Parts: sequence; structure tokens; C-alpha cells
Amino acid sequence: MKRTIATMAAAILAVLTAAPLTASADPAKDYAPTYYFKPIDANVDPATGDTVVYNYDIPDEGLDMQISVYVLETSKQAWWLGPKWKSSEQLIKLKDIYDYSTNTEPFAYSFVKNGVIDNNEYGFEISHDEELNTMACSVKTGLVRKPFVPYCDPTDQYELTHFTANISKELTWGYYTIHFLTEPEDYPDQRVCDAGLILDDGSSSIRTPIVKDMTIRISGIEGDVNGDDFVDSTDASDVLAEYAALQTGGESTLDDRGRFAADTDHDRIIDSTDASNILVYYSYVMSTDEAVPFVEYFENK
Repeated sequence: MKRTIATMAAAILAVLTAAPLTASADPAKDYAPTYYFKPIDANVDPATGDTVVYNYDIPDEGLDMQISVYVLETSKQAWWLGPKWKSSEQLIKLKDIYDYSTNTEPFAYSFVKNGVIDNNEYGFEISHDEELNTMACSVKTGLVRKPFVPYCDPTDQYELTHFTANISKELTWGYYTIHFLTEPEDYPDQRVCDAGLILDDGSSSIRTPIVKDMTIRISGIEGDVNGDDFVDSTDASDVLAEYAALQTGGESTLDDRGRFAADTDHDRIIDSTDASNILVYYSYVMSTDEAVPFVEYFENK
């Protein structure tokens, strides 16, 4: 009898031990929400997705750009959402993060009670570290964890929050990013982006979200390689000279500003295609009295 009971117990233990290997209480074990930025009323390059700022448009006090933070959460299982982001470039200063908990405008996780918007049904918090140039916001349910009821479907029809980036006139031509924190950068235990999901068995799983950073391209008169405020055949010649030097292992013939202006297709390579683009635009300018800017011309071709 004892042997029979022992055998049965061993069999049950084996089944219980093996169960996690053959079944999961979480059908979306590889799923994670997506956090992303979207600039408001900004010039976005459709080919690269870069947000383009021309240095001659930046006033002395800097250019204020408003940027929204969105979350795409399709599982409807989230009980916690915590994006955190940073500008490593101190000449792009983050400020004025918006607190929906003190307002009645709808956002991604507004709750409607009796036809009235309530932004305090879920805990909404914001934070801003001016010295580290970081920001964060979070939305969470209370002590009893349960999935959010989003205000809209999909959830990114409305933003999670928005903030302002002040872009300094002192910035040189180049590429800069506002990025989500996915690992500590400023100190070892720095909080990073995360998201909490309720699983089918009622337990909670903290996930590392998918993030899409924002690239800001500071530019001037594109194609104006020599900096004389004109785009002409001289600029095309300078591009070809740079291309030839690089192809033969020589040193660059251009300064940083010149190299940036020469990369007319923004593939971060200076070659004959860039020279051709400059000549095409120069030919166009010579044929009209109402020429549009370089970028606009190629966007409309």
C-alpha cells in the first residue's frame, strides 16, 4: 500500500513539475507594449522619420518644440505603464511635462464616470530631473492590480503625456536624439522603462517595452557645402572632391558643417548621388524665379 501511494505521489509530482514546460498561463509571453514620441507641428522627413530643424529658424532664446509620448498597448492586460526618457544633449533641454491628473482633458487612460472624464481613476504621476535632463510618467491601478480600461482603442489615439524640448541656437549641424531609457545611464540603480501586465492566472509580469526614439536633425541650407548661402555647381564639385578623397583613403576635405550639408539624401554617406542632387536642384533654381527650398523640392519630386 505504501509503495502504491509513493508511486502515485511521484507520478503527480512529475506532472506538476512538467506542467510549466508544456503549458503557460500567459498566452502573450513575448508581448510588450510600445512607447514612442511624436512631435507636434514639426517638420518630419518622410523618408527617414527624422524631425528636421533648420538652424536659421532657431531664435536666440531657443526653439520650443512640443513632443507627445504615446503608448500602443494591444493586449488590454496592462496595470502599470512607466516610460522614462532623456536628452543626452544638454543644449536640448527638456521641460514642462504635462500632468493629466490635474486636468479633465482626455488622454490615453482617462476614465469616464457618468459621462464625465476622470483622470484620477488610475494613479497618474510625472517626474522631471532638470540636472540629468530626464523625464518620466506612470499610470497604474491601485493596490488591487487589474488591467486598465483604456480611453480609446487603439490606445495611441490619445497621448500619454507631452513635454517641451528647448533646442538651443548654439547646436551645430548634426543628429541628436531624445531616447527612452532602457538601461541605467546616470547611476547604477536608475529606473528605466517598464510595463506591468496581468497574466491569465492573475499574476503580474513586468515587461521591457519596445521603444522608438526620436531623432532631431539640425540642418541649414542643404546642399550648401561651402557655406556661401547658395547651392550651385561649386558645391557639387566640393562633394565630388570629398567623395574621391574618401574613396582613395585620403582625409576629409570638408569640415563638420560641410559634410552634413553634402549628405543631401541623409544616408550618412557622401557620394556621387549627393553631387547629382545638388546639380539637379541648381538647374531647377536657374530655371525659375520662385524656387522652393532644397528639401521641399525633393520631397515633391
